[in-house]
Amino acid sequence: MEIERISCDKKVSGLKINTKTKVHYITGFTSCPTSGEINCYFRRINIRVKNDSIFNSWSNMNESIPIENLKIELDTLMSKPYNLQYKKEILKPALISLYMDDDISVSTIKKVLCEIAEQFQRIRISKGSEYFKFNILFYEMYSFEVKPPPPPPLKPEKIEIVE
Repeated sequence: MEIERISCDKKVSGLKINTKTKVHYITGFTSCPTSGEINCYFRRINIRVKNDSIFNSWSNMNESIPIENLKIELDTLMSKPYNLQYKKEILKPALISLYMDDDISVSTIKKVLCEIAEQFQRIRISKGSEYFKFNILFYEMYSFEVKPPPPPPLKPEKIEIVE
């Protein structure tokens, strides 16, 4: 993936999306597959987007909402006081984990990215540019649906020692 190659060169990817009425500029990043680094996403608000749906529950992959409802989701996140940064009146930054299946059309990808840009622009206009920052993390593989390994086998009732 080109974005990974750019990431390995310690560069950030920029996207320019033209619509009929606006031009959106979005930056995104991904992990360099050869770096061996481990990323830390703590102290962030995590939003997962697959194709044109937002998955708002880490425990249930069947709970999704359409990307058109991103405003509602962001307003809900902004209403929770635990999403504020420590001793500040601004929110923790959002990390939007974005994955698109190979068969998703360019127009759908454009629609999703424009919705993200427009909703965060709406927040910047009303609350200020520092209130709710975000980054987009592009995924080549959708790892959120990976099932956990099976539990270990049960221990036998009693252990017999043979001499």
